[in-house]
Amino acid sequence: MSFQAYLDNIEDKTGLTPRQFIELAKERGFEGPTLKAGPVLEWLKEDHGLGRGHGMALVHIFKNGAKISDKHVGSDGTHRDDSDALWLDGKNNRPRPGRGRRTPAVNQPESSCSAPVTAVGTQTP
Repeated sequence: MSFQAYLDNIEDKTGLTPRQFIELAKERGFEGPTLKAGPVLEWLKEDHGLGRGHGMALVHIFKNGAKISDKHVGSDGTHRDDSDALWLDGKNNRPRPGRGRRTPAVNQPESSCSAPVTAVGTQTP
């Protein structure tokens, strides 16, 4: 299963997009590169019924933002992803190639600033 598919499954299970989870995590102080997974996994299990695999996918975005390794990008394996940038704004809002909308490379809502998100709460200049 691809990383993006994990996030889409989380949305199916909870009704919340990854971006909504980021906001909930920020309210609890769960953000940044030094974040420890244990308390986050406990919260996600207790409040949202998510197991370790789905929880660790969210921990990754809470710590690192939407960027993932390009190890599986373009591969033909079961863990392949189409991009090294995850789409965080809901699977039904994801731009589709060839439909006149921008690609998810920046992965931000249309109304936000143009600086790409690198980790939760930080932006590149």
